[in-house]
Amino acid sequence: MGKTIHIYGFPSYVTAELIKDFLENYTGKGTVYALQVTIPKNKGPNPRVFADIQFTSRQNAEYMSLLINRPQRLYFGNSSPKGFNVQSQGSNSTFWMPGFK
Repeated sequence: MGKTIHIYGFPSYVTAELIKDFLENYTGKGTVYALQVTIPKNKGPNPRVFADIQFTSRQNAEYMSLLINRPQRLYFGNSSPKGFNVQSQGSNSTFWMPGFK
């Protein structure tokens, strides 16, 4: 299976479906294998959500990582998410992804 990256800085209203659509807008439909959205416990004035995203291929994960971290930022609404690589996934590793198979 592909590679996992961690992206943080999404607005608090975001859903798994919105993140998936945002990412696949750049990497192509069907390239996100699984994702897990986490809402931080600290609910300050501007809480930010993060997600661990497993892509179907290493190339898609690396491409998205480059796009997210380049100087000309990608924007999700008024937010500019940032990311880093987590790890490569073995064939038996998956993440929870609400509403997806």
